[in-house]
Amino acid sequence: MNFYKRVVFHFILFIIVFFSIQLIIKQFFISESLLYEHLSEDFSDSSVVDKIENYKKVSFLQIIVPVIFYILRFAIIAGFLSAALFFYNIKFNYSKILFVTILAEYVYVIKQVIKLFWFGLIQNDFTLKEFYHFNWDSIGAWVDISKLEVYFRLPLNTVNLFTVFYVFALAYCLRRCQRMKYPMSLKITTQAFGAGLILWILLSMFILVLIS
Repeated sequence: MNFYKRVVFHFILFIIVFFSIQLIIKQFFISESLLYEHLSEDFSDSSVVDKIENYKKVSFLQIIVPVIFYILRFAIIAGFLSAALFFYNIKFNYSKILFVTILAEYVYVIKQVIKLFWFGLIQNDFTLKEFYHFNWDSIGAWVDISKLEVYFRLPLNTVNLFTVFYVFALAYCLRRCQRMKYPMSLKITTQAFGAGLILWILLSMFILVLIS
């Protein structure tokens, strides 16, 4: 199997894993009573019932948007890594770099699995907000940043423990793919992903400032 086929296969496999986790969340964690409790704070009973019915339905957008998101995410990160490798005059194959980014993304799958175990076995009584804002690995989970403007809270929540794990996993996969020493692959990954992350945070903060 050439790398192009491996990229397609592992991308499809990752998407299947992603939607499997979303299905588990929808079927076993987000109950109608939980939705009703959350929505009734802001909407009338009739509106809540409609929104719950819509939540149960599966739309085309709910499927295609995550797929497009991950295609863009993998392509952009692979692009930054490729640019860094080119800068260091290291020969590379883009499909292999794309393959690396897909493998490293499973770090975030581990984060989701930990979340499911936490709310499934430890914290059984929770609100919808607690479930979707379960970011124990971020600075915001340990320090009160609620008084900060939303565009300052974004970078503090974006840079978290699993982001660090992701960089190390990406560097490891890159080392195996390019057959280079780990310190060098970590240096390249840190520079490439760090540059992309900074640009993403700055762009997001700019958009938040405009709409706030």
